[in-house]
Amino acid sequence: MQVPEGASDNGAFWTWMGEDGIARTTTKPHADVTRDDALKNRETIGGYLRARGRRFPLLVDASATRSLSREAREILTADDDPELPLNAYAIVVGSPLTRAIANFFVAIHRQSVPTRVFDDVEAALAWLRPFAQP
Repeated sequence: MQVPEGASDNGAFWTWMGEDGIARTTTKPHADVTRDDALKNRETIGGYLRARGRRFPLLVDASATRSLSREAREILTADDDPELPLNAYAIVVGSPLTRAIANFFVAIHRQSVPTRVFDDVEAALAWLRPFAQP
């Protein structure tokens, strides 16, 4: 996924709001995502609510992630935070193994919003578009 100029640099992530009303976050190549990275990223995404005043979908491109700490995983999957105003959540993975792990994790941690795992960014964006309000 092409990172635009002006994207927030949140440690292991780049995050931005697309003109189409879909927030995007992508891990940096071979990122080892830590608790602090996850907290910074959640704060950035929460800032979009304060700026926009409405819920939005989020595309997470995790295909370049090397590892995700347990603490980061807990922070990134918690959906009880009112500062994280998502109405849909798509995760893009980079291999069949990570897809299986992501699907298992999504099944165990039931989200309060529609959540799907994809192999392709364009397919994920197509699924998220009906949830977006540019």
